[in-house]
Parts: sequence; C-alpha cells; structure tokens
Amino acid sequence: MDVSEGDQALWATPESNARSGGDTWRCKECHGWDYNGADGVYASGSHATGFPGIAHAAALSAEELVSWFDGSANADHDFSEYMGEEQIAMLVAFIQEGLADTSALIND
Repeated sequence: MDVSEGDQALWATPESNARSGGDTWRCKECHGWDYNGADGVYASGSHATGFPGIAHAAALSAEELVSWFDGSANADHDFSEYMGEEQIAMLVAFIQEGLADTSALIND
C-alpha cells in the first residue's frame, strides 16, 4: 500500500484530526515540527492532535526506539512496511543525536 492511499492507524485516535492520506504519515503531523506534540506549537490550532512529542525520546535506548517504529511497542505505530532497517536506524540516530531545542526560536 502506498501510504498516501490511507490514514496512519493511530490517526483516528483523536477526533480533531482533519487531515487524511499521506499527511497522516508525517512524524511532524502528530509530534509537531518542534518535537513537542501536544505541549508545543501543535497544542492548538488546525494541527492539534493531542499526541505527545518526541523530545523526551532521545533518552530511550536504540532498541526501545526501534520497537516504536517496527510495531513491537505498538502495532498501530508500525512503519517497518514503509521504512527499512537502515532508514529506521537513521531515524533512531536523529532522535538520539540530532534533535534541537527550538523553543528559543519559536514565538508563542
């Protein structure tokens, strides 16, 4: 299945989600472009979903993070059909080493 053909499985959890299709598969659509999800710039407005951010996830082990992307931790958060092991490993490295605190750059 092409991800643009359907919504990501967790997308229907909050009733406020107005987007559909490919948009629902973007990490930032659920977790915010500031990585703070419901506690950040997506706390309200048209992108508000209530999903948590991922800023805290940098403290998780690589194995824990992989489990969130391969569906082991939550079957509805399984991206392994669309991302190979190498892509998941790169995403894990980004979360552990590449997240930046953007709060000083964001005007509330």
